Amino acid sequence: MHEFELAGSHYEMGRQYASLLKMNGTRKRQPGFVFTLAIRAVLDTCRTVAEAQTFLERIPHLQNTAFLVADAAGEIAAIDVSPEKVMTTRPADGFGFLANSYVSAEMAAYAPEEEVSGSRSRRRNIRNWIEARHEIGMEQLQCLMADPETGVCQCAAGSPGAADPVVTLWSWTALPGDPVLYLAKGTPNETGYEPAAL
Repeated sequence: MHEFELAGSHYEMGRQYASLLKMNGTRKRQPGFVFTLAIRAVLDTCRTVAEAQTFLERIPHLQNTAFLVADAAGEIAAIDVSPEKVMTTRPADGFGFLANSYVSAEMAAYAPEEEVSGSRSRRRNIRNWIEARHEIGMEQLQCLMADPETGVCQCAAGSPGAADPVVTLWSWTALPGDPVLYLAKGTPNETGYEPAAL
């Protein structure tokens, strides 16, 4: 059993955690694994970050996707994939996050041409939070996730008049190895986090 996040939604995986963020757009498609099939295969066959990395580097990919993978041992890696190339980055400071973009600068040529609205500010807010070396506990993480000003929550009020506003529909947080995740069943700046057993 494994635990996996797919663009904010979870599939059960047990005591290991991995996350995936699907990026919008692709410059090229070729025969390969659609990201959901790659997720399922990682969940069914991989127990560690190293195993997930080996698998994702070995398979062909249909389109651009960025995976943030972590396991119960504390290992973490961002695995940026495109039909042409796969790059793995292990964060030097032990913190990993994705915000609708590749982590590796080498993957810029394969990134979508249009950035998802709000992604730059979300990356900046997370980086500022990490660099400030805030105490990192569940409550602090949930505050970061729920704060539309200095965190990562995107609410409709933040993009008034937008034809298709980008909105955080729900959010979850979890600690690797803990059989409980905390779920905000709506926009986290308006909905509290509640424990949910895996």
